[in-house]
Amino acid sequence: MGPHLFLDKSILHSLSDEETLCLNNYYLVVYAPVQFVDILLQKEEDGIAEIAQNIQPTDPCYTMHYRISAALNLLDRNYPDRRPSLIDAKLSGKKELPFAPHPEKEVLRCWKTGEYAAAKQVLSERCRSSVRSIDLDKLRKDYNFPSVTSFAELKSATLAFCDSTDPQQQAANLEFLLDEADLMNIAEPIRERWFECGKPSLKEFAPYAYYCLTVFTAFYTAIANGLIGTPTNRVALEYLLYLPFCQVFCSDDTFHKQFVPLFLGDIRKQQDFVDSAELKQDLNNIYAYWQSVSDVERKAYQEKYAYYPPMLSDSITLQLWEKYMPPRTERKKQRKEWDSILSDFHKAFAGEAEEELIREINEVIAEVRRARMGIL
Repeated sequence: MGPHLFLDKSILHSLSDEETLCLNNYYLVVYAPVQFVDILLQKEEDGIAEIAQNIQPTDPCYTMHYRISAALNLLDRNYPDRRPSLIDAKLSGKKELPFAPHPEKEVLRCWKTGEYAAAKQVLSERCRSSVRSIDLDKLRKDYNFPSVTSFAELKSATLAFCDSTDPQQQAANLEFLLDEADLMNIAEPIRERWFECGKPSLKEFAPYAYYCLTVFTAFYTAIANGLIGTPTNRVALEYLLYLPFCQVFCSDDTFHKQFVPLFLGDIRKQQDFVDSAELKQDLNNIYAYWQSVSDVERKAYQEKYAYYPPMLSDSITLQLWEKYMPPRTERKKQRKEWDSILSDFHKAFAGEAEEELIREINEVIAEVRRARMGIL
């Protein structure tokens, strides 16, 4: 467990086995549907296999497709605090929500077993949505995006546009969002709820969907004003739609370096952008450090600080842990609390069949801990 880290495809492809081990040891890696589409666009099967090997099948956190999250938020402002099952009544007799929740797990299994055609079929619908072409002429005709001359003006102009108090503009913003997020199949119950709520601002009506609106608006405003060229697809853009689900985003993509800083902190108060080369070098340094110390030194560090990263100067991993994770002293305290809990279980089930099962579980946990430290 560590800071929630979201990576683009390029760094996943570039990591060595040793760097991947460090990555999964010190970060909770967040995987989003856009990464799998992005990987699928790498037509060489060998390249896909290399990336798939760097994705752990059990530890990561998988996010839902942004279209599902936006749809559920538009149907209930309190989503995700309320589960989707409570929203089903709003869709009774209506269209289904877009996409199944987590086909990425099946796709990863297919990639790891060489079933590339099957993986492509599973992702076909999502791929069509992400790579659809951008009709700039139609956008300019249908939507009057704000005028800007630089990236410095882009965010403020976007917010002014999206936060307009003009009811007609809010209605137009809602329609633009439904169209751009491809949610027209469930537009009717969303419009009904918006009318029932008194046509509020989208920021108040559905905070995550509003966030998506600001990303879309900034993207097309930048294109319409010549700040960026018209890309062949929307894949790079869709990474931004998952920023609220991570604490740290890592990429070396020029577009991401321009746009991601504009949206960090919009929903999560604290977030960081890290360049891929910096993270890769840091993971390499950490691995080299653990290889340079003795088993005795490694064990002594673990006893004192549990699984905190080593105190290397200028280590971005260490800086992120100090920012997002409990202090080192708290890590040791948590370890003692866990040991105390296990001790209570042993006492409660002493002499019973369950005692041996608990002991075996404890040994497995200890073995995993030793293995994780042993590889570093």
